[in-house]
Amino acid sequence: MAFTVSEFRDLIQLLEQHPTWREELRRWVLTEELLALPQMVRELADLQRQTEARVGQLAGHMDALAQHVDALAQYVDALTQHVDALTQHVDALAQHVDALARQTAQLTTHVDEQAQRFDRLLIHISDLSQRMGDISQRMDEQTQRFDRLLIHISDLSQRMEQLAETQLRMGSDLEQLKGHNLEQRYRERAPAYFSRILRRIHALSNDELLALLDAAVTQGRLSEDEADEILQADVVVRGRHREDGTEVYLVVEVSWGVGLHDVQRAAERAALLTRLGIPTLPVVAGFWVTPEAQEPARAFRVWQVTDGRVTPPEVAPHG
Repeated sequence: MAFTVSEFRDLIQLLEQHPTWREELRRWVLTEELLALPQMVRELADLQRQTEARVGQLAGHMDALAQHVDALAQYVDALTQHVDALTQHVDALAQHVDALARQTAQLTTHVDEQAQRFDRLLIHISDLSQRMGDISQRMDEQTQRFDRLLIHISDLSQRMEQLAETQLRMGSDLEQLKGHNLEQRYRERAPAYFSRILRRIHALSNDELLALLDAAVTQGRLSEDEADEILQADVVVRGRHREDGTEVYLVVEVSWGVGLHDVQRAAERAALLTRLGIPTLPVVAGFWVTPEAQEPARAFRVWQVTDGRVTPPEVAPHG
């Protein structure tokens, strides 16, 4: 197919508009061999100057030069073939440009359609924005109501905490009152409660116990801290052994429900009072003994008095 001047100008215009095509055309026209051609020509010129300088001496090299000329002719033929191939490629490129133009027209139509859809989408978004504004206003109103509710709940929680603290203090005061009344009951009715352990029972007053402990501290049998520990006992009873009549003391820990801590305190305080040289028995008294305190009571040889019933350390309490 003939390549006219008009088409060549169109090709030049296309190449000016599309730099990447110029690079592609240059890659096809200027092959590596063609790029090397100037160097080869320079080498040939050097050979020619050398030949003229030594024409008489290098006559035999003319054959080699002729071979180089033949190779150059072959290279020119190859270049001609490359140019022909380039012409075919430009023709294909023109067809591709035509197809690209058709695709561009189709793309333009598609873009117009998308623009119309986008306009409709903007209208829809505007409507949604207005609805979201209404929802946001309603949410603000609900948030204000929720904040007021939280304030009310916080106030109610504070009142409930105050009520719980009041109930806790009342419970603690009631436990202390019940414990104090129970201690007073065991102190005042000691002969009735402890008669199965001793006879001729006498519950020591605070003054009597203090005088006994002061003497022990003075004699060096007890330290001040140890005497204070014995003074913390709920009830201290003095009596006579039922069999041999020897003097015996009872250190009694009284609690509504006897626990492990009561058993330990009775055993420790009785052991301190024994250091005065007087036999002393540890006793716990109350309405019941917790299961976790029963085995330690037998191990520490602590007597149990529960609701008027006396249980020696060697006997398991009735369930």
